[in-house]
Amino acid sequence: LGITANMRQKAPTNTPLVSSLSLGLLLVLIFVGSTDAKKKSPILVKAGCGQPCNHATECVDHYCTRCIDPLTNKTLTSTTRTGYCVRGLETGQICGANTDCFPWNTNGSIDCVLPSSSSLAGKPPPPHPNKKCTETKSSKSAAVGYIGAAIAVCFFGSNFVPVKKFETGDGLFFQWVVCLAIWISGFILFLVRGMPHFQPYAMVGGAMWCTGNVSVVPIVKCIGLGLGLCLWGSTNMLAGWASGMFGLFEVTINRPKHLALNIVGIVLALCATGCFSMVSPKVDDDEDEEDQAVRAVNELSPLAPEVNAQEDNASWEQKLSPATRRIFGVVASLVAGLFYGLNFDPPTYLQENAYRFGLNSKIHYSNQGLDYVFSHFTGIFLTSSFYFICYCIFKRNNPKIYPKVVLPALASGFLWAIADIGWFIANENLSLVVSFPIVCLGPGLVGSLWGIFLFKEIQGRRNFIFLGAAFALTAGASALISVSKK
Repeated sequence: LGITANMRQKAPTNTPLVSSLSLGLLLVLIFVGSTDAKKKSPILVKAGCGQPCNHATECVDHYCTRCIDPLTNKTLTSTTRTGYCVRGLETGQICGANTDCFPWNTNGSIDCVLPSSSSLAGKPPPPHPNKKCTETKSSKSAAVGYIGAAIAVCFFGSNFVPVKKFETGDGLFFQWVVCLAIWISGFILFLVRGMPHFQPYAMVGGAMWCTGNVSVVPIVKCIGLGLGLCLWGSTNMLAGWASGMFGLFEVTINRPKHLALNIVGIVLALCATGCFSMVSPKVDDDEDEEDQAVRAVNELSPLAPEVNAQEDNASWEQKLSPATRRIFGVVASLVAGLFYGLNFDPPTYLQENAYRFGLNSKIHYSNQGLDYVFSHFTGIFLTSSFYFICYCIFKRNNPKIYPKVVLPALASGFLWAIADIGWFIANENLSLVVSFPIVCLGPGLVGSLWGIFLFKEIQGRRNFIFLGAAFALTAGASALISVSKK
């Protein structure tokens, strides 16, 4: 959370106000989400495969005669909810192959098995009176999810270590090189996964993330890192959490078993974000303070580059009036946070609706999150390339290029890609309401350890008080959020 690199801005004095606003936003999201959940979807009298339904009698397609609840994958029994018409037999019905059952091989929920045998592979003989669609153990694993979250936390907290001592200028060239490494990493995973079908919609999430990340530079110049970090960090966490809690943008609602514990954990996480933003690493003694770079190094904006606050005295941010500059910085921080928090929604939506989308399509839709990583990373790289081209045009073909940062930037990009892949795994196995708060907070702990023990830049009683409070709040938030899932 902006701790592993030098910052010249002092911690904002209005962090309590920001925390109050964040808590207010949390309450609004909870109210709006609960109100929206009560709304009834329109009842369709006739529905085909993959279309909404409220009762099996509405599913008129002879291939799709079941109306299932998308939250439980079981036949819908209540007319107050909306489901989807699907093909396939339900639990307990006689079958001949796994593909006779719904959902076949979707989270490993229903397979065609003999009562005393394991799941059958391939296509067995015609229906056998002893073979029935049977619920099997889900392929999702909480242990795998927490391992993915741990990988994300460690690598997000460390991805800027290779470039700590290198000048990155205004950050646009640096970000483009990092995004190139991200795309290469995604392509390698694409080959390892057997080249799954490319999904353009998943690119939208990558474009959202990159757009939010590019806006960090003007945000820091307008309102400083501390206030900006509080705003985009809190908004990022709330947006990602709300996606799974309230089903934003058609993402499946997946609420934890102990909702109250989860909400308390989110409140503690927001407080921890405020404490992290109050930590002010020292400025090097052998360098003029006016020439110090502002670094926004944190997992919420993992590609935020080093920005020289005095590099361009005629920058457009400095031409704005103080009031306008502050308004722009606050609004841009909130928008950037939303883009960060919602960037997983497009691939998650495709993943959760893989079966429904594949009913009448020749395109294969996977229910595995890793199969959408390459599409997501392609969106990041193409969007970064677009912004870099616009930057070159704006600079009249005279962009600020730093050749010495190329290899460190590539290393940083590879580390970031590994972290994001771990986040995909955590999302799939833990759900957004659990993985997002943990992955958003954890890298701050890792980054602060680098700052304390390697770079020796976090010193002073005040810093350690806020850092200790952030550590305690993060530990408490992570524990409550993890327990809330059980």
